[in-house]
Amino acid sequence: VSGSASLEGLEVVLADAGLICATLSKLLEFEKHFGLTLCNCGLMDGVLAPLLARIVQDGPRMASLCMKSTTSTTTATATTTMTTAEGVAEGEGVAVLVAARALSGVCPLVCDTLCQLLRRSTRNLDRYRTLGIQRFLVSMVRGLDADATKAALAVIEEVATSTYDPTLLKDDIASLVETIQLHTHERWRQTLIFASLTSIMTINPEAKEAWRTQYGFQTAVATLASLDGAFSGTRR
Repeated sequence: VSGSASLEGLEVVLADAGLICATLSKLLEFEKHFGLTLCNCGLMDGVLAPLLARIVQDGPRMASLCMKSTTSTTTATATTTMTTAEGVAEGEGVAVLVAARALSGVCPLVCDTLCQLLRRSTRNLDRYRTLGIQRFLVSMVRGLDADATKAALAVIEEVATSTYDPTLLKDDIASLVETIQLHTHERWRQTLIFASLTSIMTINPEAKEAWRTQYGFQTAVATLASLDGAFSGTRR
């Protein structure tokens, strides 16, 4: 994303995408037979997958620029220095913030539409796997804000609780366990992922074996051990 014009363009695209996904989500909620029809029409291939790819592509940088723009507004002197040094053009701050909010808002709508599709037909689930959409969602869990992370995890849960192929299920659980291992300094992200894993294993008992073989227990113990001393300042 470069320049306030392209940021504004991205905002418009995301707003339109959000409106479309919100409409489709409601349609799927009340007209269940449309799920397979929409997928056959290329909704997952031509709309949702490319949109998720765009979110993954621009999301982390957008969040970074948003943080820099927000920080730079606190001191007038620092604004020019920071924006120049960090690649945020002067006058671009507002556009960054608006586009970032639009991106954050559209993630739950896209993911909810995807969840609705996946619930309608196993063929949709197969198409999801074929398109490799899972990798986009894992990237969202690893790099975007709490709302986007929750939305992506909801789709991953939907997929994992409906998957009984040991190899696929192992890959799903492994990606979440690995994410916990990678984000040792983001407790909120780890907490959300642990909650999703708990939900998956509660609904799909087959996931428990994948949890064991993919070092889930070891990761949980390591996470708990890393909390030792975290509250030492409050102890008496």
